[in-house]
Amino acid sequence: MRRRQLVSALLGAGMLLAAAIGVQVPASAAPAAPCASDLSAGTLPAFSFVTPNLIDDMHDGTIADGDTWLASNLPTIFNSAEYQSGTTAVFLTWDEGEGGTSNDCATNTTDVGCHVATIVISPSTVPGTTSATLFNHYFLLGTAEQLLGLPELGEASLFPTMTSAFKL
Repeated sequence: MRRRQLVSALLGAGMLLAAAIGVQVPASAAPAAPCASDLSAGTLPAFSFVTPNLIDDMHDGTIADGDTWLASNLPTIFNSAEYQSGTTAVFLTWDEGEGGTSNDCATNTTDVGCHVATIVISPSTVPGTTSATLFNHYFLLGTAEQLLGLPELGEASLFPTMTSAFKL
C-alpha cells in the first residue's frame, strides 16, 4: 500500500527537518510542534523528519528522557486522521550503534556497532512484526523513496526496500 506521508523520527541529530519544503529549525524549538499543527490542519507534508533535542534523543540524555519524548509526541501522530486513514507511516530509528570497530556497516552483520534499532509503525504493519533481513540506512532511504514515488539515489539503489517486510 502506497503511503502519502512518512514521518521519520531520528534519535541522535538535534534538529527538526521538514524535508518536503527544506526547512531547518534549531534544536531549541519545540520539535514536534510543526508536525502537530500540520496534522491537525490536515496539511502534513509528504515527508516529515523530526529529531528531538540532544537530551530527548538520548545522546546527552537517558533512555527515560527519550521514552518521555516519544510518549509525549507519538500519540499526536497516531491519533491523527491522516495516520488513522492508513496514509502515514512512522519510522523510528537511531543514527548509530554502540561499541564496535567498523565504519563500513552497509553489509556488516557481525560488528555490534553496526546494529542500529529501527521501528516501523503504520496501520498496515502488524504490531510485533520483525524481520530476519539485515536492514541498513540505505534500505530505509530506498523505502522512503519508493513510498514517495521518487527515484532511488546512490547506494539506496543497491538494496531492496522494507515495504514487503512491514506491509507498507
